[in-house]
Amino acid sequence: MIPSEFFRKCGVLLKFILTILLILSSHICEAKDVVILGTLHDEHRRLPLYTFDTIKVVLEHIKPDLLLIEEDVETLKKNQTLADSEYAAIRPIEIRKVILPYAKKHKIEVIPTDSRVEYDKKMDSVYAKIDDGNEKIKSVQYAYMALFNEDYLQRSIYDFHDNFSMSVIEGRTLLMKATPQYSEAFKLEEKRQNTINSNILTALKSTKAKKICIVYGLTHTPSIMRAVSNAGYNILPLRRAMEPRIVSNFSKNR
Repeated sequence: MIPSEFFRKCGVLLKFILTILLILSSHICEAKDVVILGTLHDEHRRLPLYTFDTIKVVLEHIKPDLLLIEEDVETLKKNQTLADSEYAAIRPIEIRKVILPYAKKHKIEVIPTDSRVEYDKKMDSVYAKIDDGNEKIKSVQYAYMALFNEDYLQRSIYDFHDNFSMSVIEGRTLLMKATPQYSEAFKLEEKRQNTINSNILTALKSTKAKKICIVYGLTHTPSIMRAVSNAGYNILPLRRAMEPRIVSNFSKNR
């Protein structure tokens, strides 16, 4: 006769296995692919290999179920009445020219996740106090120059999303943090970025969408990538998300 203790242990083991399977199945059901698209705002007007049309083609290929964008609720409503030139002065123009029309045409949900209202009120006065002639200040201001060198106009959408670009952006952030004259500005930018990341994670957690595209200015992308990845979401690199589309359509010959 098999002892009852054996059946008890088998029952406990089976219960444990079923619990694990339920947890795994729930994660599979909730699996979400995230594509992070870093944009360059008004610069798309003069970048031959990364234009407003490029953004549109990327969206049409990815076919996201949800768009999380660099905009906040208040100004998203208010700025609909502004002319393009007025809008571009205070907001990413690609939101107006590409993202919102695409979302409207394909009936895709758009969630604004920025916190610019509070940020904008303070940032101008903070930057006005910074001495542009100071050499340390110049080093921060020119930290992005590696991205905007003589090859700038030949850079493709993929080039702007490579490891080099991300390292330049991260380097500028660290330099800004280490420069005393930028301490107040850094705290404001850090606060805004943390709020953006939190808003994005809240949206990701609550949505039932399976493919989400996060559209933000390129300088925000390293922090967003880190936050989304640490939260356990699957980030699809842009090249992979664009497969099987021919890469040469977007990238210069190397």
